[in-house]
Amino acid sequence: MADYEKQHGEAAQALKDYLAKAPDNVTLDPIFSAEPATAPNGDVIKDEFTYNSADNTFVWTKQLHDWKKFVGKVNIHGKLLITKTVDPTTGNVKSVLTSVTLTHLDHTNVAEPEAVVFEENVWIYDNANQEIFHTKFDVRQAGKIDIHKTYTVNKTFDLAAGQKGESFLLANIKDVWVTGEPSNLSVTFNNTNRPKPELPGEPPQLVTPVLEQEKPLPPTPEKPTDGVPNLEKEKTVPPTPVKPESVKPVLEPEKPLPPAPEKPTDDVPNIEKEKPVPPTPVKPEAVKPDLKGFTPEVYDPIKPVVKPYVTVPEKVVYEVMVHPVQVEQTPTNVKSVTNSDQVNVNGQLVPKGSTVTWELVNTALKAGRQDITSYELIDPLPDGFELDVTTTQTLSPDWVITTDEAGKVSLKASQSLLENFNAKT
Repeated sequence: MADYEKQHGEAAQALKDYLAKAPDNVTLDPIFSAEPATAPNGDVIKDEFTYNSADNTFVWTKQLHDWKKFVGKVNIHGKLLITKTVDPTTGNVKSVLTSVTLTHLDHTNVAEPEAVVFEENVWIYDNANQEIFHTKFDVRQAGKIDIHKTYTVNKTFDLAAGQKGESFLLANIKDVWVTGEPSNLSVTFNNTNRPKPELPGEPPQLVTPVLEQEKPLPPTPEKPTDGVPNLEKEKTVPPTPVKPESVKPVLEPEKPLPPAPEKPTDDVPNIEKEKPVPPTPVKPEAVKPDLKGFTPEVYDPIKPVVKPYVTVPEKVVYEVMVHPVQVEQTPTNVKSVTNSDQVNVNGQLVPKGSTVTWELVNTALKAGRQDITSYELIDPLPDGFELDVTTTQTLSPDWVITTDEAGKVSLKASQSLLENFNAKT
């Protein structure tokens, strides 16, 4: 019983420690949708996520790279509202992610970028893909921008020991500097606990001993009156007579006697010697070769092939003169304006409320130029005109279109269009 109580106490303490530490063994792991990009110089450009489980704060870092070197970082700081509870029966840990708070954004600069555009635009979307924040800054400078935005997610992860939950979209970031590729951040919870310790079963039942009842003492013998001990003699038990049984003997059949040996007549034992068997002689046979179908091989000597001597010409040394030519070009915009009837109305008045299509064409690029890293068309909108961004983006899928408050339209070539410009044909 003492061993059971000790075992039960140790198991109860182990269970108490497990329930207290189980929430700390459920980790939060980030998952990025965008694969790391590799710059021409071999630099790997990727997102980073740092999470502090003590206060549930995090930092989402995006690296800034001009395709030649790292120029800085964008750090988005925030905090997660997470509550964890343990089921004492099953040992499962329930993690509830209630909300996400974005506190501020800071950007650093470590090198001078080699680019045409130095303005970085950052959009942040929540898990429902709703825009919650937008800002822009100069990548050549460092600074801090407050956000102070909170949105609700209400996602529950109920995980058993050793179980990993499904991924859950937490936020989305899009920036337009250099690559302009959006990046999704998903998270998942991983229960790294061992199975919950169990308490021992019920203790064994105590067995009540069965006491044998005391037998009464035999009566005291009577005291003899004649001075002679009262010794009772043992009575003789007559033996039980054994009834005889008749046993029939088993008789073995009589074996015949061996024949009597013959008596020798010359007093010499009659031992017959083995006669040697002479070998059978083999008669030789003469074999005559068949020479009718035999054809003797005629030796045909091999004549060597002698190649004529060829004089090796002397090594010719060529001289090459290179004249470097530097190609300079300033492309110009050629604009045409057509109405819905496909008539060019450039420089003319157009009716109010009508739709016109502007087409910007640059002069052809010259050969022998260096690779283009950035290409942008800028055209100011006249007063009274409103840009249909959706239709414009549909008609120009290879360009990233932005506008400012002054009405200036900026069309920046996408990465696929730059690769087409720089294709070696």
